[in-house]
Amino acid sequence: MVHKNSAFAVTVVTACRNAAGSPDFARTVVQVTPAEFANGVHDDRVEERLAQAGYEKPSVHSDERQAPGLLIPAVKQYIGLPA
Repeated sequence: MVHKNSAFAVTVVTACRNAAGSPDFARTVVQVTPAEFANGVHDDRVEERLAQAGYEKPSVHSDERQAPGLLIPAVKQYIGLPA
């Protein structure tokens, strides 16, 4: 049984600029509770990780629950991960 406050993984794809300033995509997986997810904390955690990795704003995030079905597999293929 999963507790309603248990953290779960959320996959987020982001259109942003890489450290060289070129348009790029990134895929980030973060852990959040249902309440954190409802409050958008997953996007905050993604932005922190992307900044640490050298990615820059502007950025547009799409999480696996809101993204069109083809978006996450397409980004995974773009960055060389198995779909």
